[in-house]
Amino acid sequence: MKNIMEKEYMYIIFPLLFSLCCHQAEGILNLADVTVYVDEFIINLGEEFENGDIDNAETIVLNLLRSVPGFGNVVKLFVSGGNSEINELYRKLDQMSHDVSQIKAVVQTIPSIIQISVIQKQVAEDEREINNCYLDSLSYLNNPTGSPEIDRMKTCYDKFQYVRDVSRILQGESVTFNQHSLFKEVKLKSGFCNGTEIVNIFKYLYGLFTKGCIAVGLAEQVKFENSTRINDECQSFVPRIFTFIREFYSTCQTFDLCSVEKEHNFMLQTISSDVENSIKFFKILFPWYEATLIRTSSPLDYEILDSTRTPSVMTVQRGFTYYSVLWFPVKTMFLHTNANNVSSFQVKFEGAYEIENGLNLTIVRHNKEIVLWGSVNVSALNVRLFNPCKHKIKAPMPAVSKTGLKDWEIALVVVGSLVAFVIIVCVIKRCCNNKDEDQPSGSVGHPNINLNQTSGTLGYADTNFNQITSLDDFYRH
Repeated sequence: MKNIMEKEYMYIIFPLLFSLCCHQAEGILNLADVTVYVDEFIINLGEEFENGDIDNAETIVLNLLRSVPGFGNVVKLFVSGGNSEINELYRKLDQMSHDVSQIKAVVQTIPSIIQISVIQKQVAEDEREINNCYLDSLSYLNNPTGSPEIDRMKTCYDKFQYVRDVSRILQGESVTFNQHSLFKEVKLKSGFCNGTEIVNIFKYLYGLFTKGCIAVGLAEQVKFENSTRINDECQSFVPRIFTFIREFYSTCQTFDLCSVEKEHNFMLQTISSDVENSIKFFKILFPWYEATLIRTSSPLDYEILDSTRTPSVMTVQRGFTYYSVLWFPVKTMFLHTNANNVSSFQVKFEGAYEIENGLNLTIVRHNKEIVLWGSVNVSALNVRLFNPCKHKIKAPMPAVSKTGLKDWEIALVVVGSLVAFVIIVCVIKRCCNNKDEDQPSGSVGHPNINLNQTSGTLGYADTNFNQITSLDDFYRH
């Protein structure tokens, strides 16, 4: 009876204690708020980490880390399984760990990354210790009054050195003697800035760092109650981490895509008839750029109006269709060309077009001519260091002959003519043999051959070659 009364008393008094202890200068902190921060972190972790995603990531992780001391104190007030908000927070933290593991699985498929000794040794050890501590923190959430759970959390407090190691890697420091930073090592092994490699390794380590800060920060609350030293240190790492990744993105922005053969191959793989998916794939490969992709039936006339600091352009020609990508570190803006520190450009073409306008170009139509116009502010450092380039790639497609027909069309005509000739010869020979059998010896037969009867016996008889302008048209016929 006494235990029942104590439990009822706890259920009455805990909500009151909860509201009192969590009232802070910035407002009331509750577990539902913390769950929202974790959920925002999970969503951001699934982004492509373009420039805007990076800015959001810094704000989101700081919000989450700032909440750790508060929810560490709140959790102590509840008995095992006594609150639905704790259960929901547990579920979200478990999902976050799963998502980081999914990113790690992607990283492990990239040979240029898994061969790096820092990943094989240092990061592997850090991950093992951080994951064990994180699992202990989840167990503690399930049973915050259990003695084994409390003891394990106190032991977890001593694991902060592994979180520091991961933060040093994320800040671009070398963790072994005479070696480049991990991100520079990835770039060197790839031969260029490959967004799929750089972004995935960053998100994996960034997720691992956040898990460690949550787990050890919660352990600090269990062991010392009001201490926030570890949490403060974690928060101090965050601006340095994101300063480094922004600077690394800037170095990638100055890389000349037009001069590297690997990029050409990627362009050919990236650009397809699906313009929307093509630009998405481009942004995955090069998330540090803003980009516009245009599909046209005529080549672009690219004109720089008053500066060289304008978007780069690369065109891939596939048959009679042109796919042009324009990229730049920032979006364009609508400003007069005479404004200070502003560089302007325009792109002209005729005919039908399709566009994914990530650069926010202004589109103007003059009769049959389409003009895409834009201006960029050249005062920013990443813009000043950007080296624009122009390049045209002709995809391996059938060439067009002087007759106006493509090579495969000419081949079809030749093959068709040969087949028709063979059929005619066979028909003549057969008729001659039949005539010889019917006529007396010595007489000569003159078979009455109607050459028009062979029309339609070939597979291409109904095809109007003058109407075929692409390989897709041929297959449709």
